[in-house]
Amino acid sequence: MRSVYRLGLAVTCLAICACNQAPSETQATNSSSGPAPEESPLRAGMYEVSIVETLPGVGASNERTDRQCVDPTMASRPESFLGHGEMSGCTSTEPVRDGHQIRSEIRCEANHQAMISATFTRDSWEQTISGNGPEGSYESHENAQRVGDC
Repeated sequence: MRSVYRLGLAVTCLAICACNQAPSETQATNSSSGPAPEESPLRAGMYEVSIVETLPGVGASNERTDRQCVDPTMASRPESFLGHGEMSGCTSTEPVRDGHQIRSEIRCEANHQAMISATFTRDSWEQTISGNGPEGSYESHENAQRVGDC
């Protein structure tokens, strides 16, 4: 199942970065070595995810809703939600987790950039992607609520 987040990130790539390549399908399996991660505030399960985007010259989109299964591996490392994969002409910072908050950044050619921030609780997350591109400012806002088991 393709997550709503991946769709939002693909639009980010087009609107902000002027990239021509979608994020990698393996984004949720990115891992890094280093100290053991702190206990995750997020529970595994089925989440109902809604997303609204505001695009330059277009305005706010209609809310899109989808469901996403978050398995125990993903829940144990919520920073994986911010994995970007490879995007032509863009570089991204490793997501940084501080307690229940995660931040990351994408920088693309011609100084186009996007900031990504997420806040996780036990049964929900809220994520915002905002930035600027050749056509103006962009924002994507995502809310997810746990609705049961996968």
